[in-house]
Amino acid sequence: MESQRCGVCMLGAQLSLIRCCIGTRTTVAEANSHLLAVTGARSVPRWNDRLARTEAQVHDVLLAAAARALTAR
Repeated sequence: MESQRCGVCMLGAQLSLIRCCIGTRTTVAEANSHLLAVTGARSVPRWNDRLARTEAQVHDVLLAAAARALTAR
């Protein structure tokens, strides 16, 4: 989700997935573990730099996390 400050809010995007019944808290938790493994961060908000990441950076990380999730199956 893009914020008013033109940053990308990953936590807001996760909440939207839950609210739209596309994902559950379990799938979000699993996604977070893959995101943290890919970024090396301790938390998603810490990696997200207070909405300073660009959309391209977030997409790259999401693609890497998705690839990691697929190989983990």
